[in-house]
Amino acid sequence: MCNRSPQKVDECVARAQKELGEKAANLQGFKDPKEFVASLAKPRTVMFLVQAGAPVDQSIELFKGLLEEGDLLIDGGNEYFHNTRRRGTDLAKSGILYMGMGISGGEEGARNGPALMPGGPKEGFDRIKPIIEAVAAQTPSGPCTTYIGPDGSGNYVKMVHNGKTLLALREARSSNTNFLVFRRNRVRRHAAYFRGLHDLEVRRRLLERRAFWHLWGVEQGGA
Repeated sequence: MCNRSPQKVDECVARAQKELGEKAANLQGFKDPKEFVASLAKPRTVMFLVQAGAPVDQSIELFKGLLEEGDLLIDGGNEYFHNTRRRGTDLAKSGILYMGMGISGGEEGARNGPALMPGGPKEGFDRIKPIIEAVAAQTPSGPCTTYIGPDGSGNYVKMVHNGKTLLALREARSSNTNFLVFRRNRVRRHAAYFRGLHDLEVRRRLLERRAFWHLWGVEQGGA
């Protein structure tokens, strides 16, 4: 792994040594992107996670000068799918494969496996398939990942996924607001509803915050 902040590299390596034991040797920390890329076997696969927008373009420019034809670059952030398509077309001119992979699961997914939504060249997916199937959340029907489709499709599916989650929360809250007389005990029940969703398999930070803010309102004397 590589990070522009040397301190974060040291912290990540130290944490791996503390939590992973002998497996910590599988993680190497780099503070120089050139050294990081040079350490990878060819054809190289590099995945980065940064904020959407300009930081993605900056990351691409950084790696574009270090990667070669046939290498694979993956954006694991929540980027707008049209931007992913544009970047994929641009990198294809240099022979670099580019994928946008939606990731869902939050901190629980980081520990127990996320849902992964890779979109881009099929050649790139075939290269990373064994890895992402191993790290994805496991279900009775198989790993929670598959090849979504060509350029931008992974980010598009993640966008729809986020939208449906927000819509479900909005509709549930709207129903309670419109049809219930909000007294303290009912606000508590409302918060418990979202907490119940959280305790099922929809374990997301968004749901935790929804329950927290409703209970906070009760403690502050809200209706």
